[in-house]
Amino acid sequence: MAIMTRCVCFPNTRSGSIAAAVYSLIYSVGYIAIWIIQFIGLQSSTSGIENVSAYGYGVYAAYIIDIIVLGPLFITSIILLIGVLKNTKCLLIPYMVAITALIVFQAVAWFVQLFSWYKLNDKIETSLYISLAAWIVLAVINVICLLCVIAQYQTLRESSDQEHDVTVAYTPTRPKDITAPTETTVASYPV
Repeated sequence: MAIMTRCVCFPNTRSGSIAAAVYSLIYSVGYIAIWIIQFIGLQSSTSGIENVSAYGYGVYAAYIIDIIVLGPLFITSIILLIGVLKNTKCLLIPYMVAITALIVFQAVAWFVQLFSWYKLNDKIETSLYISLAAWIVLAVINVICLLCVIAQYQTLRESSDQEHDVTVAYTPTRPKDITAPTETTVASYPV
């Protein structure tokens, strides 16, 4: 049985999975653009990576981790959209792996970034707290998207299992030992 039958405000998991794919496409493009702009700003403020302290490398690592993980999310979101529209359960798996990796790697990246900013500045700026709060909200949305796609996968798996059961149950079997007689005989009766 699927873990849920509807996804948030959508009537079924199929609609929710399509919305998750579209959201993830927009999220990955938007987030990559924001991170690249912030990465360029960081490079200009530190005069390049060669002038960065050891903790500054942690901030760079956090940016690079996010940029690397968001690329596959974009690709797997397209694959998810195709899989949902064609009702192909195996095309949902790459998205489930990518969104899980995104959530885990972004959590690690945020930990590294907060630790590094604290070590560099002896304090964490308010803007970083706001960014962290926004990321937590987006992480919750990502988890909801993941759960919706898992439910759609389970629904597709159950429907294919039921179709297989119906096919097996109603497939006529032909006995192999019955053969047609080689010659036919007609009974003759006296008239």
